[in-house]
Amino acid sequence: MKLIGAYLDKKQEVSIFQNYHCNYVNLNGNCKCKKKLDLILIDSRTEGLEEKLNRYFQMKIPSILLVGPTELSIMKKYLLNGIVVDCVPRNTISMIQNSIKLQLSPKEEVDTLFLKDSSQVGMLKINMIESITYCSMQRVCRFNLENGKTFILKRKFSDIEKIQQKEEFVKIERGTIVNTCLIESLNYKEECICFKSGNVIYISRRKLKDMEKMLFSKCCGLYL
Repeated sequence: MKLIGAYLDKKQEVSIFQNYHCNYVNLNGNCKCKKKLDLILIDSRTEGLEEKLNRYFQMKIPSILLVGPTELSIMKKYLLNGIVVDCVPRNTISMIQNSIKLQLSPKEEVDTLFLKDSSQVGMLKINMIESITYCSMQRVCRFNLENGKTFILKRKFSDIEKIQQKEEFVKIERGTIVNTCLIESLNYKEECICFKSGNVIYISRRKLKDMEKMLFSKCCGLYL
């Protein structure tokens, strides 16, 4: 059964979960939870809210934010940036439970991207996309494919960043997203990411180290 991580006071915890059977752990006072979380339920009054939401966003764990009636600006900020998947009034228990049910229900797997600008529509299989890079001079996004081809789209990079909802896609620096499933190795000598196709992307040693930590955290691995 999937596990919810909750930042709630005791009254909220009882109201939401007493008649709603699911696995959850209240992270207030239990910040060292080692279990894999599938969803975060967090009140906007939680201390360190932005840091927590950004951390779970980077970890690809969806968050539901509970807000008050006068917190429209907070709702817009986090919803429009894709940091949270839903904002729900904190006093509407049935809406909160419905939102939890929706987020934890099985979803159809998206396997194709439909990419459109003013002159074309592209249809790319997601598992073929090796990396996405943005050229600020030409203001275009380049979708670099596993077969060596490149699809060029005249769109803002911020529009394309939504692909990070697929957990295999990670933004490694400004204007660059990679498909971690297609990475073969990290080369510290040449300072580059090596893909299974033989293609490479050059990044700093510091960012390579960050990538190594992230890749190791995403799998059940063994260092030799």
